[in-house]
Amino acid sequence: MNNEGRSGVWLLVVALVAFAALVLPNALGAGGSAALPSAVPSLPPSEPSAPAPAPSRSPEPPPDPTGEAFEAVRTGDCLAVHDTGTGAWSSELPQRVACDADTAYVRVTDVLAQAADCPEGPGWSFWSYTWGVQTVALCLTRQFETGYCMLGQTTDQEDGMRAGLLSVVECDAPSLPDGYDRVLHISSVEETPADMTGPLCAREDGDPTEYWYWVVDGGRTLVCTMEYAGAQAGG
Repeated sequence: MNNEGRSGVWLLVVALVAFAALVLPNALGAGGSAALPSAVPSLPPSEPSAPAPAPSRSPEPPPDPTGEAFEAVRTGDCLAVHDTGTGAWSSELPQRVACDADTAYVRVTDVLAQAADCPEGPGWSFWSYTWGVQTVALCLTRQFETGYCMLGQTTDQEDGMRAGLLSVVECDAPSLPDGYDRVLHISSVEETPADMTGPLCAREDGDPTEYWYWVVDGGRTLVCTMEYAGAQAGG
């Protein structure tokens, strides 16, 4: 009985030793330390993002000869242009001329970026041109000269006459633009008198001529006119 009992014990011990020999090498590394799980592999580096495209530049506007002509005008220049009486200027381009030339009908008082800033009043006007996002506004004043003629229209008002102060017309024009029925001849251009109550524009005492006058140039100049000839409107 005892031998059997010891024999069973030895068999158990031998089985345990064999188990340890089989199991422990799987739990221990070559150096006898416990095998640790390897680190989580790092992700591959991300591809660098493509650079943002540079903002596209707006294409340069094409050359504009009219715009260049307006840009070339300077304050103090005189222009060979006038109101035609039809709602349009006599030229498409601002033609600069000497200020003592016969065709120097207007003088440029300022060059601005918008016509609304030009002064208003009798004998003043503006001429503007816009191309792309740019505007050039020429502020103008009429250069009145004795002997020239301009367009007039009779009215029912007290003064009886309306004038196209920026207009120029041949004094013997056979026909006139719609809206006008008189040719007004400039009889004199003078400094506005301090006393406006006396007879104005008369060339001599007892002058029977009927005159119409306008105070222009910001109140500094008196322009006197008389009827040169009648003409039928239109035509």
